[in-house]
Amino acid sequence: MFLRIFILSLPVALMPHAYAGESTSSSGAEIITPLNISITRNMSFGVIAPSATESGTVQSKDGCSASITCLGDHYHGYFEITGEPGRSINIPKPDDIILSRSGGSETMTVSNITGSGGDRSSWVANRIIPSDGDLAGGDGNGIQGTLLVNANQAPGAYTGSFTLTVEYQ
Repeated sequence: MFLRIFILSLPVALMPHAYAGESTSSSGAEIITPLNISITRNMSFGVIAPSATESGTVQSKDGCSASITCLGDHYHGYFEITGEPGRSINIPKPDDIILSRSGGSETMTVSNITGSGGDRSSWVANRIIPSDGDLAGGDGNGIQGTLLVNANQAPGAYTGSFTLTVEYQ
């Protein structure tokens, strides 16, 4: 019995060994500057005297429609972005903004939200972070919208918020 096991094992022990090929590889990563966005001036529609009979609009940059009166300053907002110089970014357009009256249930809606640079929609498209890494409000990073004021809108302070997001492309 011992001899038989040895004879069966002998051919396997004398066979040449097969080797798998091998190669060396490397791995790496590049860490870039995180994106940061900050509001440097809030969008404001100012002080408004609504009509008793007609609704109207206030554009944060261009003023009131004929049916209402703007009594205070109205202006678009600015934001600043910092990130990796030369990288492309995108700023998705925010949804409409709902302004709610403090102490009440009345609302107003800000719609037609756009950028406030020369091409008013350019801020939502691809932008390039400049060489200093700072895309400041003076670089066309404004945001504006149109506020709908209903006829006989209830008096009071109306506030709302929105989120701007910035992402690398």
